[in-house]
Amino acid sequence: MLGPLPPRTGPREAKSERSKRTCLPAFDLIITDEAHHAVATWRKIIASQPQARIIGFTATPARKDGKGLGRSSGGPSDEILEIATPCGLIRRKLLCRYAWYLGPAP
Repeated sequence: MLGPLPPRTGPREAKSERSKRTCLPAFDLIITDEAHHAVATWRKIIASQPQARIIGFTATPARKDGKGLGRSSGGPSDEILEIATPCGLIRRKLLCRYAWYLGPAP
């Protein structure tokens, strides 16, 4: 477990101080929520931990740029498991039926 980060020295913090804060130990496992943001948000950490297994949770299995989350799309995932679908949740009465409404095109 990492201890607290040193306090920032201001907006123009010395590069050596920043690099001290970003040196991470080796991880075996990285768990992220909102995994569809992992490429942008967690990119540097994931790249610095090539040995780590990555588990990412998301209800949005596509990135903002329209690409998938798999490594073939530049994402962090080797395998994607779909645990639940809207239809399955409706059948199990965990989600109500819904209707889409779309306003006029601009």
